[in-house]
Amino acid sequence: MWGWLGSLSQQGANAAFPYTVGEEIGSLSEKSIWKLHNGNKQADGTAVSIFSFEKTGASEDQIKLARSSFFRLKTLRHPNILRYIDGVELDSKICVVTEAVTPLEDYLADTESNTARQFAVAWGLHQVVKGIGFLNVDCSLCHGAMCMASVFVDAGGEWKIGAVDYLHTIGEAQPEPMLPYLKKYQPPGAKIADGKVKWAMDVWGLGCLIWEVF
Repeated sequence: MWGWLGSLSQQGANAAFPYTVGEEIGSLSEKSIWKLHNGNKQADGTAVSIFSFEKTGASEDQIKLARSSFFRLKTLRHPNILRYIDGVELDSKICVVTEAVTPLEDYLADTESNTARQFAVAWGLHQVVKGIGFLNVDCSLCHGAMCMASVFVDAGGEWKIGAVDYLHTIGEAQPEPMLPYLKKYQPPGAKIADGKVKWAMDVWGLGCLIWEVF
């Protein structure tokens, strides 16, 4: 298991990263610079999610993006934002531990009843709107990559905004999407992204999310 964490095995792995890393959740493949694993806190078995970014072979821009995401998630506190628990940067990886969540795509695929799905979507979109409002209005931040791959669901069915890699202060330049998957979510025109209407870019992303979940 600790081979996954590379050099940690030589530095007292249990003390430096006291979590058991479980299976990878593959549905985020090619949709994120992060790999998502199920995990557990070693002290008491509490379920967590572990996002890992492989620095080896990554570009400097990708590493900067991952570090920025790590920092941003640490500092954001809101019921509709993915809750940060712990994290560490190693020579070869950046690891971020959050509350245990499931990617929205997987959650909806496992919701068999149409009635249950409709209720979950209605309530979940309400929560996403509240999260976007917190970012745009209270924090003057733009998420910059709202789509199904940026939303996660906790054990209680609460939807949480994650994937804060492209989060930036409104009015500043938007980081360029580094994954082909994300380019299709970019708004059709610079005016949406220029900060004149501060919630415009994320509202465009919200529209894309609504289209995806329905």
